[in-house]
Amino acid sequence: MSDHHQSPSRGQRESERKPSPRGDDSLAPVSSQSLKKEADCRCSVASLPAEEVQRLERWMLPVPQSRDDEVFAFASRFDVWESERSGAGFLLEGQKLTEVCKNDDELVRAAGLTHGDIAGALEGCVPRVLRERGRKLPERYKWGRDGYVCDGYQACPFQCVAEAGGAANAHRANLFRGDERVALVRVADGRTLVFDTLLVHLIRRHGFYEGPGTEHRVDPAAIIEFFGLVPRAPV
Repeated sequence: MSDHHQSPSRGQRESERKPSPRGDDSLAPVSSQSLKKEADCRCSVASLPAEEVQRLERWMLPVPQSRDDEVFAFASRFDVWESERSGAGFLLEGQKLTEVCKNDDELVRAAGLTHGDIAGALEGCVPRVLRERGRKLPERYKWGRDGYVCDGYQACPFQCVAEAGGAANAHRANLFRGDERVALVRVADGRTLVFDTLLVHLIRRHGFYEGPGTEHRVDPAAIIEFFGLVPRAPV
């Protein structure tokens, strides 16, 4: 069983994120070649059969902490995917995956944006992506105190397999299996945003921000406000 992004109370921090020197205020565009490997909402929940959605809803519920670890480990030998379930969960009891995604999709569309726009803004602040692009965090942001790298990971609940391949896109596989929490502070007003790297993939490929009230959800409205995202001008 995974602790779902290894939160501080249930997992160990491999290293804490330290403030980065200020640098370039621009980032590579979301439409760069490294991001074309993963199209916006290629596997949306709306495209899945009803029985698959029901299976996902069960899988996404938090795994009870009282579950017997030895019995679970034994069962996991015969059902590897079951062992990837999250202790924190992606949905709460009674939440419907289709409804959660529909509500978030309507909010994003009303803002004149796409899930790719939002995922791109988050990915542009992931430390390993910045290193790959040879860039620094934009000056309008700084690292928060709650960022850390985990000694474990959380796999995508949709059972995705990384398609990017190659050393140049090595971070892509890590985004499919979230192993880092990123904490940002907006310098102008001290506003904070904390997200897990798996969320970048969940948003871009599935339009999924996790269920309201779950530990690792980030509301799309909060992301839009934090980055000041606006619709792109017509080409």
